Amino acid sequence: MSAYSKEKVAKAIDAVPETSGKILKLWAERGRAQGLDALVAACEQELLRRGEAEPGPELDAIHDGWAAKAEGLGLEETIFTAFGDIPPNQYDEAEAIALLHANPGISVKEAEAAFSMDRFTHVAARLVENRKGFFRAHLPTKSQTKDRMIDLLIARDKRPEGIHLTLRPETLAAWTRLGVI
Repeated sequence: MSAYSKEKVAKAIDAVPETSGKILKLWAERGRAQGLDALVAACEQELLRRGEAEPGPELDAIHDGWAAKAEGLGLEETIFTAFGDIPPNQYDEAEAIALLHANPGISVKEAEAAFSMDRFTHVAARLVENRKGFFRAHLPTKSQTKDRMIDLLIARDKRPEGIHLTLRPETLAAWTRLGVI
């Protein structure tokens, strides 16, 4: 028997879409221990939808489907499709996007200091990582080690005082069309 009331479980399930992946994984773990199957299912389904589930055949199949959906698209249309299907979560991705949009050329150090959640660089990297299937055709090859997945969305400018970040024009255009920014 669970120590959680039906009302609290229902409230948690309602909050799943706005909850960070890190918290969803915690809720799923605790839900399994408490026998809260509906909560576990909601968390796992949302993690799969976002592409944040644990690696395995189910997640691979989702990313393969996303890759097929984005096949032949240019970068701006890929960004539009990826973030149209998997909008930025309101927990931390939306904050990272707003910070980058409001501060073109912000340094990584400034972004880390201004960001209220996890490390800014981790959240920024997850913007592509969690939607990797969509971006498969645009991802750098192993021989392009200086390139990173996040470079698809953000231009990095190395300066003597550090690395500065600006949204790429394709990102700005796609996110503007979607109403993300």
